[in-house]
Amino acid sequence: MEWRERQVTTGRGIEGSAGVVLSISHVNEDHAVLRRILYPEDWQVQVADCCEEAFRRLSCCPVSAIITNDALPDGDWMRILRHAQAQSRPPNLIVASRLADERLWAEVLNLGGYDVLTKPFVPDEVRRVVALACPLPVRRDSRLSQPAKANFATSAA
Repeated sequence: MEWRERQVTTGRGIEGSAGVVLSISHVNEDHAVLRRILYPEDWQVQVADCCEEAFRRLSCCPVSAIITNDALPDGDWMRILRHAQAQSRPPNLIVASRLADERLWAEVLNLGGYDVLTKPFVPDEVRRVVALACPLPVRRDSRLSQPAKANFATSAA
């Protein structure tokens, strides 16, 4: 499937890059799980199967965060990180790995990544890390932004 034809899962009313997560994995189930976890939380999940596809997507569609596998068919998370850091507004990079350990976590943080998620994904942990990496804009209730109407009774003097 051509990268432009990929389905984008959209949450409720998100515009621009706020709330857009790019999932990079050659495992389709990873994309499906992230969509199920993040969709109810108002996140858009875009997908790419490899580094080159991710680079094409990033060149035309800014994102708030990237969740990438540690190893990809045409590179690894460090290649994705270098490309992301070259963006005008670099997204936070989260590395997903079945073998997440202290060494990987330290390496990701030392090179400028944001965090590491262990696979299989734990929904609460994914939501927590993504929310901290790039919080969604606060939505104001229109009723709260309108001034209160005065309801004073005037007395005749």
